[in-house]
Amino acid sequence: MAALRLGAGRQTKDDIIDHAVGIRCLAKRGDAVSTGDVLAEVHARDDAAAQQAEAEVLAAYELGDEAPPARPIVLETIA
Repeated sequence: MAALRLGAGRQTKDDIIDHAVGIRCLAKRGDAVSTGDVLAEVHARDDAAAQQAEAEVLAAYELGDEAPPARPIVLETIA
């Protein structure tokens, strides 16, 4: 949603995608991270948008001492 608000996606079919903005997630689910590691890169058009996206991205991460339980790549098969 943070990337969408930056302009990297469409809320309606008429919206224009801004290919200069977006979020690159560097730390994936279950990755070990240390203090100072970069979790994600935010590419925005201005400082205000970057700060808003940064807050949203940080809120999306949950850091803990233990790795989350493994989950299958394929969640469900529809026949």
